[in-house]
Amino acid sequence: MRLTDILMAFPYILLAIAIVAGLGPGLRNAMIATAIVGFPIYTRLVRGIVLSVRGREFVEAARALGSPDRLILVRHIVPQLISPVVVAFSLDVGAKILAAAGLSFLGLGAEARRLGTAVGRVYRDGKTLTPDQGGAAKTREMTQAVLAAYQNPPPLERRVSRTGVSTFPA
Repeated sequence: MRLTDILMAFPYILLAIAIVAGLGPGLRNAMIATAIVGFPIYTRLVRGIVLSVRGREFVEAARALGSPDRLILVRHIVPQLISPVVVAFSLDVGAKILAAAGLSFLGLGAEARRLGTAVGRVYRDGKTLTPDQGGAAKTREMTQAVLAAYQNPPPLERRVSRTGVSTFPA
């Protein structure tokens, strides 16, 4: 439980950024980081439920009848854990998706293939606007970048023809 306390002492997203920075960018590493940072919630939930269930009458009765600890765990305690853990997990999925999206936004998670890289390329290449160009030039430049990204799709992307038949590029 000390490791859980240590992990909960740090802000969620900062610890995830530190882990991904150590592992390297990528979707897999972002998922590993969000899992490592998110496990203390489930650890505390399971611990609390086990502590409350182990003193209940049906567990004491099974122990009085001479059931081994493993049988008590499998038959009496684990079924009490399933519902709360599933509910906590389903409520936490959105937060994990947002954390992965945040890491991707920072360039540490999933790599955007089209629009994100097109817009990122415009800014990465250092294209700036002079005061006399205004917003129309920026809009035109961004539109050109997006159109260029859609004209040159990633190699293994699925394409749908006008007839509705999906094909993979040769």
